[in-house]
Amino acid sequence: MSLKELLPLFLFLSLIVACDSTLVFEENKMIDGESWNANNKLTFDLDITDTLSPCNIYINLRHRADYAYSNLFMFITTKRPDGKMSVDTVDCVLQDNEGKWLGNGSGGLKDNRLFFRSGVRFPVIGKYQFVFEQAMRETTLANIADVGIRVERME
Repeated sequence: MSLKELLPLFLFLSLIVACDSTLVFEENKMIDGESWNANNKLTFDLDITDTLSPCNIYINLRHRADYAYSNLFMFITTKRPDGKMSVDTVDCVLQDNEGKWLGNGSGGLKDNRLFFRSGVRFPVIGKYQFVFEQAMRETTLANIADVGIRVERME
């Protein structure tokens, strides 16, 4: 290929990289059979090397349109490299007041990116662990396809 032919490819790739330059970490985990059992804790490990830049942390959630509830409660345990730990109870709102699904997607799947924490500065360099567990009243939640975490550096 000539340089003239490669130029559009390089521009496209540069655009993709530039659009996500704030990304620190993102991982999503598929839920087996789209049924999230309360005993199935999802663990996300991320290595932090920057303790100065503030970050936003999001919960990624993909569910079927026939999910039975308008929200999803989760317990999120954060374990720091220095051994300190915190547990948050998070209410992931998935429908508006009129019952319309929030998020993106067409057909049967809805994708949501929900704020978990804003302006977080990780105080210690090292491995952080986030453990997600569903905290609804049902032992097994049907129609939950994927759950994940995204960490972005604030601009």
